[in-house]
Amino acid sequence: MTTPFGQSESKNAERRDDELVELVNARELAKILSLSERTLYRLKSTGELPKPVVLGGSVRWRLSEIRQWIAKGCPRPVKPK
Repeated sequence: MTTPFGQSESKNAERRDDELVELVNARELAKILSLSERTLYRLKSTGELPKPVVLGGSVRWRLSEIRQWIAKGCPRPVKPK
Protein backbone atom coordinates (compact mmCIF):
# COMPACT_ATOMS: atom_id res chain seq x y z
CA MET A 1 0.00 0.00 0.00
CA THR A 2 1.27 3.50 -0.85
CA THR A 3 0.86 6.57 1.35
CA PRO A 4 -0.18 10.02 0.02
CA PHE A 5 3.53 10.90 0.15
CA GLY A 6 4.29 8.17 -2.39
CA GLN A 7 6.01 5.91 0.12
CA SER A 8 5.19 2.31 0.71
CA GLU A 9 3.53 1.50 3.98
CA SER A 10 6.14 1.54 6.73
CA LYS A 11 7.02 -1.47 8.83
CA ASN A 12 6.81 0.96 11.79
CA ALA A 13 3.07 0.84 12.34
CA GLU A 14 0.75 0.28 15.27
CA ARG A 15 -2.96 -0.51 15.42
CA ARG A 16 -5.40 1.75 17.23
CA ASP A 17 -9.11 0.87 17.21
CA ASP A 18 -8.92 -1.08 13.93
CA GLU A 19 -7.10 1.81 12.29
CA LEU A 20 -3.53 1.51 11.06
CA VAL A 21 -1.30 4.24 12.51
CA GLU A 22 1.84 4.73 10.47
CA LEU A 23 4.95 5.79 12.33
CA VAL A 24 7.96 7.37 10.63
CA ASN A 25 11.49 7.77 11.93
CA ALA A 26 13.61 10.92 11.78
CA ARG A 27 15.20 10.06 8.45
CA GLU A 28 11.82 9.41 6.81
CA LEU A 29 10.26 12.54 8.33
CA ALA A 30 13.20 14.71 7.30
CA LYS A 31 12.79 13.45 3.73
CA ILE A 32 9.02 14.13 3.79
CA LEU A 33 9.62 17.68 5.07
CA SER A 34 12.67 18.28 2.83
CA LEU A 35 14.85 19.04 5.86
CA SER A 36 18.12 17.71 7.18
CA GLU A 37 17.87 15.37 10.18
CA ARG A 38 19.79 17.97 12.21
CA THR A 39 17.15 20.62 11.45
CA LEU A 40 14.41 18.12 12.28
CA TYR A 41 15.91 17.44 15.72
CA ARG A 42 16.38 21.19 16.27
CA LEU A 43 12.66 21.72 15.58
CA LYS A 44 11.84 18.81 17.90
CA SER A 45 13.95 20.26 20.72
CA THR A 46 12.24 23.66 20.44
CA GLY A 47 8.79 22.05 20.43
CA GLU A 48 8.00 23.18 16.88
CA LEU A 49 7.08 19.68 15.68
CA PRO A 50 4.23 17.49 16.90
CA LYS A 51 5.31 15.36 19.87
CA PRO A 52 6.96 12.10 18.84
CA VAL A 53 6.29 8.63 20.19
CA VAL A 54 9.24 7.11 22.04
CA LEU A 55 9.46 3.31 21.86
CA GLY A 56 12.36 2.16 23.98
CA GLY A 57 15.16 4.29 22.57
CA SER A 58 13.48 4.84 19.20
CA VAL A 59 11.78 8.11 18.29
CA ARG A 60 8.88 7.98 15.81
CA TRP A 61 6.23 10.43 14.65
CA ARG A 62 2.63 9.58 13.76
CA LEU A 63 2.25 10.37 10.08
CA SER A 64 -1.39 11.37 10.60
CA GLU A 65 -0.32 14.04 13.14
CA ILE A 66 2.36 15.32 10.76
CA ARG A 67 -0.22 15.59 7.96
CA GLN A 68 -2.58 17.55 10.24
CA TRP A 69 0.27 19.82 11.34
CA ILE A 70 1.18 20.53 7.69
CA ALA A 71 -2.49 21.13 6.79
CA LYS A 72 -2.68 23.75 9.57
CA GLY A 73 0.35 25.54 8.11
CA CYS A 74 3.00 24.10 10.47
CA PRO A 75 1.99 26.32 13.41
CA ARG A 76 4.53 27.14 16.08
CA PRO A 77 3.51 26.38 19.66
CA VAL A 78 2.09 29.22 21.73
CA LYS A 79 4.46 30.12 24.55
CA PRO A 80 2.80 30.73 27.93
CA LYS A 81 3.29 34.19 29.41
